[in-house]
Amino acid sequence: MKRLSGLKIALCQMPVLPGRPDLNTAYIIKEIRAAAAANADIVVFPEMCVTGYLLGDLFENEAFIREAADRNEEIRRAAKGLTAIWGNITIDRDKTGEDGRLRKYNTALIANNGEWIGRTTKTLQPKYRIFDDERHFYSRRQFYNETVWRGGHEGTEISDLMQPFTIPTRVGELSVGVILCEDMWHGDYPVNPTRMLKDNGAEIVFNLSASPWTWQKNRKRHQVVSDLLSECRVPFVYINNTGEQNTGKNLVVFDGSSAVYDSRGNIVFEIPPYSEGTKEYVFSADAPKQPIQAEDAAQLFMALAYGLKKFFNLLPPPRRRAIVGLSGGIDSAAVLLLLVYVLGKENVRAVYMPSRFSSRKSEDIAAAIARGVGLDLEKRPIEPIIAAVSAVTGTTEDSPGFENIQARARMEILAALAQDTGGMFSANWNKVEAAFGYGTLYGDMAGFAAPLGDLVKREVYQLADFMNRRIFGGEIIPEECFTRAPTAELKDGQTDPFDYGNLNRRGYHDELVRAFTEFRRDPEWVLRKYEDDSLEREFMLEPGTLARLFPTAREFVKDLERCWRMFHSSYFKRVQSVPLIITSKRAFGTDLREAMLPAYFTEEFTRLKRKILAGKGKKNRIVIYGGSFNPPGRHHRRFARYLRKYFDTVIIYPCGPRPDKPSANILPLANRLVLVKKGLSGIKGARLDFYDLENGFYTPTYLLDEKYRKKYPEAEIWHAVGSDVLLGGGHGASEVHTWHQGAEIWQNLNFFVIERPGFELAPEDMPPSSELHRIPGIYGSGTMIRERIYRGEDISGLTLKSVREYIYNFSLFGK
Repeated sequence: MKRLSGLKIALCQMPVLPGRPDLNTAYIIKEIRAAAAANADIVVFPEMCVTGYLLGDLFENEAFIREAADRNEEIRRAAKGLTAIWGNITIDRDKTGEDGRLRKYNTALIANNGEWIGRTTKTLQPKYRIFDDERHFYSRRQFYNETVWRGGHEGTEISDLMQPFTIPTRVGELSVGVILCEDMWHGDYPVNPTRMLKDNGAEIVFNLSASPWTWQKNRKRHQVVSDLLSECRVPFVYINNTGEQNTGKNLVVFDGSSAVYDSRGNIVFEIPPYSEGTKEYVFSADAPKQPIQAEDAAQLFMALAYGLKKFFNLLPPPRRRAIVGLSGGIDSAAVLLLLVYVLGKENVRAVYMPSRFSSRKSEDIAAAIARGVGLDLEKRPIEPIIAAVSAVTGTTEDSPGFENIQARARMEILAALAQDTGGMFSANWNKVEAAFGYGTLYGDMAGFAAPLGDLVKREVYQLADFMNRRIFGGEIIPEECFTRAPTAELKDGQTDPFDYGNLNRRGYHDELVRAFTEFRRDPEWVLRKYEDDSLEREFMLEPGTLARLFPTAREFVKDLERCWRMFHSSYFKRVQSVPLIITSKRAFGTDLREAMLPAYFTEEFTRLKRKILAGKGKKNRIVIYGGSFNPPGRHHRRFARYLRKYFDTVIIYPCGPRPDKPSANILPLANRLVLVKKGLSGIKGARLDFYDLENGFYTPTYLLDEKYRKKYPEAEIWHAVGSDVLLGGGHGASEVHTWHQGAEIWQNLNFFVIERPGFELAPEDMPPSSELHRIPGIYGSGTMIRERIYRGEDISGLTLKSVREYIYNFSLFGK
């Protein structure tokens, strides 16, 4: 750093306003003039500080883009008496990008004393999480490929395009390298821009960033820069913006935390997070400093409070008010304290909305919390709304929709109060509830935003505890709120069906949600870790947690399958829900791009499941493959062989006479018995049970299940069914529900489900214990065979020869 001793730089940790190049440009020019008055050599601003970074497809609006690019000239003219470095769009009016639109670059621009020094474009463009630079911008790597391979400049290296700029300063002319944000996170890319700049003579490197805050992001950045500079040995300046931007579904907080590093990667100067404005630093032989690092809960609180403040600042002052439905639970308590801190108690209302299921304890806790922050608790019972809606719809207390009526009744009250007040009401759900759909669409999932939407339950407790201790200075949220079992109180004795974490330990379902979202794990990975007894260690759970929650392997697997199905089936709620503030490594919304797809279990998962359950004393897995098989086709044989991959034994069970299935009654039972023997004998691992055909009897599914459970008491009994009989099961309207004891069958039997074309299932149509399979290459049906015989068409591709000969010899299924 001796070469730079005396160099004075001004770091503008700028609160960028997305979509407002006019206001941002005015701010930049003001700070340039202030830095010049302070005799700074260089003033540096963040990446994309003129337009903002997260603008969605506004970057496709050419009028906006042209105006934003033209602002660069205003800034250049203002750069008098020093060098200014800033980030903005530049355009090439004569070329198009790979999207066929006006070519745009994410650019760092450098001007000195009103004249251009140069510009440099971003080399490494992220395309993960909320970042989608390549959707809009042409990178240096693309430009290099175009220059070399299309321009005939073979022999040119990309490093030849990475040149530092010569800038006049009080310590003499400096060779200055400039990179943009992702360029320093080079570990997953084939090039290292900082290394190339250093090799080309850079004496200092500036990184212009638009880098959102997420949990432990700064810790990782410090490590990345330290590793980078241990290789490159060059002083390094990191400048990041503050403010809040959004993707429509996610509110994204930028914390600044700009810093100066010496050539060994040690921090010598750092701007506190969320501090807005310009700070000056003069290079000297400063001793390294420890990075600013608050406790996790403090960082979480600062990010949420700052994000909420910026959100409300976008609204006109009369609308900067909030209403919180206060239930007596930890989630609504934490949201209330956050909003009181951000808006002041005079702009917040707390509303308690009891029903017949609400406990006195909940009301007492809610009242204590409201009193603690200086609010009166408004009591608005929901029973009249429940009664009115139930009367109109005929919904009874034991109906599935009764709980949702209560949640939506509360939303109606909050929405009406918010409209009368001119403010907004909060959504108080957390990440675990969002992941598993444990909330009511247009009910408790409604609101202006979900402040806790990216926090698992343990983090909610930590946040609430921090606000008690450090922000409000007392037990505003009572101890009982931390220790009572979470409950929605939508029916008697209800508690949440998840193992949440708390202040003292991590919760299994908290960590399962983090695995599914933040680390992109799947049930196969979870099951593998369960098999080798490392899951508790991976999730950092207390020893014995899994044994406490799931005494048997079957219970563990059943819960894992339940959670994976809920995770997928609840996407339709998440996609319609309110925005949330990103705090984690991966948040619901734009940050985690989901599609409406059913839960899928890989074949390896099924194999592991079978192995694990067998290892826990399960002697056998038996599947009952029932049907009329009238006549048996090649597709039946292929299906039976497919079942054998997943089961120890396949029981082929041709049904007896069925009044509800005419196809089973077309032929005499004796003919059907012969056909099944000819068509389905000799399949390894499969055996035929002719009880119905031999006795002229039809055994209902529930009795068939009971029969085999008694015969094989230690085996798992499964039933192979087509998806057509399950369609509508999510609301009790499937064919299965019409069977004798259909509701009990749906709830308690194990189903191996084959998806049939035209009968694709919604996730909620899957029974609680079921596996969905899509089998390629299996073509045909009994109906198809009968129709071809009736029309005199060839069936050789659909049946075995012995079956065909028997059919033709006895003139079966003919006219």
